[in-house]
Amino acid sequence: MNDGIENPDFILQLRKYSSRARRDRRLQGGNVRTITLTIQSESKDSVTIDAVIEDGIIQEVGYRVRACSLAQATTALVAERAAGLNMDLNP
Repeated sequence: MNDGIENPDFILQLRKYSSRARRDRRLQGGNVRTITLTIQSESKDSVTIDAVIEDGIIQEVGYRVRACSLAQATTALVAERAAGLNMDLNP
């Protein structure tokens, strides 16, 4: 079960998703919540996530990524799939 990162399909998917987050897609407005995560190293990589959440449901996600391809791909996946998720941690 060593299909992981050596699998050409995985690498193609990683590249596809990382390319989606190379351009900033920030959200604007009074109802936007924002969090920025910064790595405390020499690189100072950071990911900023914006979200519109109404009645505990994620409506829209935006982002700004200044980090590696893996962080770009992860951010793109979150942005693509988060809309509609319930933020209630105690269902």
